[in-house]
Amino acid sequence: VTEKWTPKYPNSMKRWKDNWDAISPIFKFSAMVRKVIYTTYADKETIPTFLRNPVFTRSF
Repeated sequence: VTEKWTPKYPNSMKRWKDNWDAISPIFKFSAMVRKVIYTTYADKETIPTFLRNPVFTRSF
């Protein structure tokens, strides 16, 4: 990956490498959960039903 992207995006690759300890834990989640986490406009309609129902139907 580094060899492919560093020539085109050197600053981004440096930041990726410098912050790897903060970035890497997200890869422990499934692809679907990661998508919800990094979707900018994650709202009630974008969260899958099996996650949405327990979260949004709870009363506090």
